[in-house]
Amino acid sequence: YNSAIEEGYCRINPVKSKTAKPHKGTKGTRRCLTDEEIKLIETTPDKMQVVAMFMLKAGLRRGEVLALQKSDIHDDRIYITKAVQFGNNQASIGRTKTESSVRSVPLFAPSKPFVKDIGKYAFTNKKGELASKKVFEYGWSAYMKTLSQEAKHNISFRCHDLRHTFITKCRDAGIDIHIR
Repeated sequence: YNSAIEEGYCRINPVKSKTAKPHKGTKGTRRCLTDEEIKLIETTPDKMQVVAMFMLKAGLRRGEVLALQKSDIHDDRIYITKAVQFGNNQASIGRTKTESSVRSVPLFAPSKPFVKDIGKYAFTNKKGELASKKVFEYGWSAYMKTLSQEAKHNISFRCHDLRHTFITKCRDAGIDIHIR
């Protein structure tokens, strides 16, 4: 946080705040993917590859990409106005995480070939409907196994690690992460 404050990305260190609370999300690595892992995502065909590419190359959150439809992509932009939410394992379309999460982001070249692979949504169950949380988790686990087999060693990362990677790559390339 100190370097982020110095570079103007944030004004305060929220961890040092007296009102700071522990993260509510799943515990995990909170890391950037390696070049090998990125290459595997880019080159290993899988039903989950579409989801991974939009998280990795556009910084979408899991719920945002699961709600993604072809109609949300036009004029070389991805318009994020909704997200999938899970309640009692069932998926439903709802609001984005915050008001500022409603945004549009560029459709970068690496993601363009995957637009054609979006059915009704970016990832669906066998009936073509929104997948339940368990179906998504099963699909994600199977995807990690596929990537591990391709790499010939264990590959494991969280969905949100793809977003971390995207934002870090943007920062490292000198892209202002505050641009909408």
